[in-house]
Amino acid sequence: MTLPLRNTTPRDAYLLTRAAPVGSWIELVKGRGSRWNPDGPTIRVEIKNAAGLQLGVQGFLDESTDPREDSLTVWLEWIAAPDNVPAGTDRSLEFVIVASPPL
Repeated sequence: MTLPLRNTTPRDAYLLTRAAPVGSWIELVKGRGSRWNPDGPTIRVEIKNAAGLQLGVQGFLDESTDPREDSLTVWLEWIAAPDNVPAGTDRSLEFVIVASPPL
C-alpha cells in the first residue's frame, strides 16, 4: 500500500480508517520536492521477528502546516489483539530502523 501525503490530505485526522496490515517492513519515503524537512531521511522499519503478532500501521496528520513542526506521527500497532490482555503479559518485537538520504 502506498499513501502519498499531499496538500489536500485531511489534517487533524488519522491517515487510515483503521490500521493497515503490514508484512516485514514499512517505509516513510521522503520524495523529491518535499518542503517538510527537505534534508530529512527516508525511514524504513524492517520487522525481523513479529513474535506471532499481527501488526498494522496507522498515522495521524496534525493540523499544523508549518514545515518546521512535527505534524506527522506514524506507528505500528497490534491488530487483532484480544479484548483483555492478562497482567504480566510480555510481548516483544525485533526490528531494525534504517535511515537513508532523501531521494
